[in-house]
Amino acid sequence: MTFPDSNVTNFISKRARARAIDPAFNSVGFGKAHDKGVAPINLGYGMPDQSFFPIKSLQVNLQDSSFEVPRETANRQEIDLKTGLQYASPYGHPSLLKYTREIIERIHSPANDRWDTVITAGGANGIDKCFDLLLDEGDTVLIEEYTFVPILGSVKNIGATVVPLKFDFQSQSGLDIEYLAYVLENWESLYPGKRFPKVLYTIPNGQNPTGFVTDLKSKQKIYDICVQNDIFIIEDDPYGYLELATDKPFDDVEEYLKSLPTSYLSVDKHSRVLRIESFSKVFAPGSRLGFIVAHKDFIEPITNYSVLATGFPSGPSQILINNTITALGGLDGWFKWAIKVRNEYWSRKQAAMKQLLQSSCAKKDQLIVFEPKAGMFISVSLNFPPGSNCLELMSKLSEKTAQHGVTVVPYQTLSPIPDFTKDNCHYVRLTIASAIDHGQLKEAFRRFTSAVEDLFQDLESS
Repeated sequence: MTFPDSNVTNFISKRARARAIDPAFNSVGFGKAHDKGVAPINLGYGMPDQSFFPIKSLQVNLQDSSFEVPRETANRQEIDLKTGLQYASPYGHPSLLKYTREIIERIHSPANDRWDTVITAGGANGIDKCFDLLLDEGDTVLIEEYTFVPILGSVKNIGATVVPLKFDFQSQSGLDIEYLAYVLENWESLYPGKRFPKVLYTIPNGQNPTGFVTDLKSKQKIYDICVQNDIFIIEDDPYGYLELATDKPFDDVEEYLKSLPTSYLSVDKHSRVLRIESFSKVFAPGSRLGFIVAHKDFIEPITNYSVLATGFPSGPSQILINNTITALGGLDGWFKWAIKVRNEYWSRKQAAMKQLLQSSCAKKDQLIVFEPKAGMFISVSLNFPPGSNCLELMSKLSEKTAQHGVTVVPYQTLSPIPDFTKDNCHYVRLTIASAIDHGQLKEAFRRFTSAVEDLFQDLESS
């Protein structure tokens, strides 16, 4: 269904709007036949013939099957070596783009039909391209009080600034909607001289680090507030496929897909959402491949930035991911693989939660565990005595965890504005992704709780 649409190109940054790409660079006319039917021989572009490529074929062994990547194939849903090892389109290979569009249509049912997708060099690259598209120097980004802090480099590179928003830790539902409304309604008094926000950057599904999921009702409220204030939502969703709220393993594809957290796209009647996806969590982080979902008029300026920055997405990575999906039987096979990954994370979450909740420090109320609704992190709140110096105690905790042989991430290192969270810094993020098996996972969580017990013993004796 189509809804009234404002001209989104008015919101493109001055830098992205002014970016000019040499027409000769974008020209692809050398591959087309002349009107007289004469197919041209390329003497213009430095595209080496496939005979120069050292790889004749690839044998890819999946966990339950295998497939070959030949030099050439007539199958249009596969990427062969002749194509995948060559210079290519900055938009991504057509077969992989087709899969990304089908993923979005099948899972998220966008509320408008004006969107398209473009392949990126991973999730972080997608975030950077969205910031470049929308932000000018001096612009303001609303950001969660704890977040994926590497993205701050992109904001600083543009010359924009961030303003943090509080979480609703009590309901564990993500952003505090009342606080968001309060900040926008009182902007001039709270942040005098700072430009009104242009973008909200959020990780709504399996939020990093909290593991919170913003439900559909809350997404609608946040979306409505943003539309009323001409704020675009950049929805970063690398963790949504690792749904953990359903208390059982999945087997059926449709049941699994129905359980996945909704996207802001499902309420986006006015083209105010840019969604960022990544193949890192379900395929492999080293693939450095993802995609952006955005209004069709945003795709070209995003791609113009790609031409100057990354050129085009990795051909070998596109071969591996696209052809793996095809070899698995298409999207149903891909979703079955995602179910296996999700089920393992769910099993690890169960084991880790049990280890935490049965520890003596949990029974003594020295810590509170937040059960994640999606993602690969479990968060813990430490109940320090009233009046404690939170930053000092968290520093001591880091010493204790090192002594006990386990690494953790204090929330304060994930704060975009540390002064904003310095009095609310008693949280720790623990990953369930890295242990080689359940035995090592349980041992890691045992070491963590031992470190917490050790810290509280020191507090009691001091």
